[in-house]
Amino acid sequence: MVATRRSLLQRNSNRNDTLSIRNGIIKPSHKSTSLQLNGSAKFVDTIYNCNYTACNKNKEELIMKLVKLLLIITMFCAVTLFGVEQALTLEEFVPIDLEPHSNTKLVGHQWWTLNAGDNTYSLLPIGEIGEFEGPDKKVKFQIIDGGIVLFGTNAQRWPKAVNDIVVEGVAKSIYFFHATGWSHGGGPSYKFVMNYRGGKQETLEMTTGFNSHDWCHIEKNFQDKNSVWGWTANEKPACNKAGLITTKWENPHPNTEIVSIDAISLETGAVPIITSISLGEGSLDVHPVQKLSLTWGSLKQSFGQ
Repeated sequence: MVATRRSLLQRNSNRNDTLSIRNGIIKPSHKSTSLQLNGSAKFVDTIYNCNYTACNKNKEELIMKLVKLLLIITMFCAVTLFGVEQALTLEEFVPIDLEPHSNTKLVGHQWWTLNAGDNTYSLLPIGEIGEFEGPDKKVKFQIIDGGIVLFGTNAQRWPKAVNDIVVEGVAKSIYFFHATGWSHGGGPSYKFVMNYRGGKQETLEMTTGFNSHDWCHIEKNFQDKNSVWGWTANEKPACNKAGLITTKWENPHPNTEIVSIDAISLETGAVPIITSISLGEGSLDVHPVQKLSLTWGSLKQSFGQ
C-alpha cells in the first residue's frame, strides 16, 4: 500500500498537471495541486499541447473557412441584388421562337395545304422583326417563313395540338399573330394554354367574330377590344386579300414564369394558323429564385463546401 502511494505521488510530481494563466496564455503550473488525478493530468497535457502545436493549425484552418464563408456570403448578396435588378428590367416586346414547331411555309406554297403555289402571306417581311398594328400600340413580331397550322375539318392533315412551345419567361401580356382558314360560328375553334412554373394553367379561347376570323375577311371587326387586324394586303391568292390578327392577352400572373404554351385545335371547320407570338413587357431571363439557387450551389462547390 505504501509503495503504491509513493508511486502515485512520484508520477503526479513528474507531470505538469496544473495550469496558470498569464497574459491570456495557458501555461503549466507546479504550484497548484488541484488536479491530481490521471484523467485530469491527461486533460491538462491535451490543452497544453493543443495551445502550442495542433491548435495553431486548427486556428489557421478555421480562419480559412471563415474567409471562404465571407466570400460566399458577399457573392451571394451581390447576385441577389443583381437578380432583383434584372427581374425588374422588362423588354417591351420579346419574340417567342416558333421555328422548332413550324409546320408550314408562307413563300412558294399554300400554307393551308403545303402544295406549291402562292399566297398573300408571302408579302410579309419574312426573316425580320416587323412592326404591326395592335389593340393598344404597335406590336413587334418575328416573322419566319412558316408558322403553326392546326387541324380543322377542312384541312385534316395538320396536328390537333402543338404543345410545349418554349417560353421560360415572365410577361405582363402576350401578343398572338394569327388567323384561320375558313371559319366556325358555333363557338371557339382553337385555344392557347399557358403553362406556368408550379403547374398552374391559364387558357385563351379563340372564337370567330370575337377574337379570331377567316384570314380573307379583313373587313370584319371584332367584339374583343384586345383584337385587331394587325396586317392586311389586297393581292395574291387565295382571296386577293388577306390578313393576320393581333390579339393581346393580359397575363393574370405577371410575376410567375410561363414555362410553355400549347396551341390546341378544337376540331371545327376552321383551320388555325399562328405565325408569331411575342411577350409584352417580358423577359426570358432565368427566374431570380432559380438563378440564386444555381449560383449558390456553384459557389459552394467552387469553395469545396
